[in-house]
Amino acid sequence: MLRPKAHLIRIILSVIFTFSYSFLFSQDTLTTKPLLSLIFPTESDTVAYSKIRISGSTRPGATVKINQKNVKVYRSGAFVDLVSLTPRMNEIVISASDSLGDSTAVLQIYREPPIPVSPITPTEIDSRIIWPDENITLLSGDYLEVRFKGSPGGRAKFKISKLCKNIPMTELAPEEASGMRGIYSGIIKLETKKKVEAKPVEFELRGRDGKKVKVKSPGLVTVLPGKIPLVGETTAQTYLKTTPYALTVMTILPEGVRLHLVGERGKHYKVRLTENSYAYVQTKDVKILPLGTPIPKTTIRLPWISFRDDWLQLNMRVNTACAYTVEQTVDPAMLVLTVYGAHLASQWITYPEKDSTIKM
Repeated sequence: MLRPKAHLIRIILSVIFTFSYSFLFSQDTLTTKPLLSLIFPTESDTVAYSKIRISGSTRPGATVKINQKNVKVYRSGAFVDLVSLTPRMNEIVISASDSLGDSTAVLQIYREPPIPVSPITPTEIDSRIIWPDENITLLSGDYLEVRFKGSPGGRAKFKISKLCKNIPMTELAPEEASGMRGIYSGIIKLETKKKVEAKPVEFELRGRDGKKVKVKSPGLVTVLPGKIPLVGETTAQTYLKTTPYALTVMTILPEGVRLHLVGERGKHYKVRLTENSYAYVQTKDVKILPLGTPIPKTTIRLPWISFRDDWLQLNMRVNTACAYTVEQTVDPAMLVLTVYGAHLASQWITYPEKDSTIKM
């Protein structure tokens, strides 16, 4: 664990596998650091949710307001707040001020209006909400959750050729479906001994008028037997994300990192980090390794910390490049490194005795 001092100019955390990758952050002096810098969102955007996170940084000691409301500023100058959005266009004004001046940024955030409720009669299925909406690949034994929007008060079921049939669905309460009525949900554990490829989910809704409506999902489902683990390796720098559509990333992985692949959604592979922890990477940045390649695991040997000019560098020797994350907190100032599929061979870390920026 690295804990930088408040006045430390720079720290580098460098993880050395069979490659080298550096994670940098800096705290400039008051005379050069911008008074207002937005981290997220960096520009105007269109969203479908009712709240948006605004985060950024200012000079330590400055005051920040978002839409005239005071926002807490941490000692490092970082700030974050959650802003409610009304349907359609929202103007968000972020201002910062200190003894040296004032700065203002304006964001135009468009919130898409809620989808209207489908009529009770005639019975219909709204094509705007049908899941899966893109191709997905699962392993045998995985759960598949499906969903669609249709006329409220009906009875719904689904089937997937060669996998399942007549699986009942339930109509969710509005509080379980972002306030919408007529959202039907179903879930199934898919099991197969042979590969089943590119099958649509076939939905059926019987409405209050007694009529049946059928529709197929735009996304196709592929299920693999899952007996032989699938391992990939990054071929370029890529983002590791909690979901395929996450706006923020867990970390940036360099070329040469091996990943345990357990599925695919659209243009992303699903990656198993731990037994109950998953992430996603873009398929274009990963190559599939030959069957029989071991699941990524490694031993970390003899970590040491050294100086390089005005940087501190954390070095570790490993035999396989595994996925990792680096998390930064601002209060207290701390970096946390997590290497997945790894165990520490030595409990000792060598670091410069005279340096006080590191606490173990």
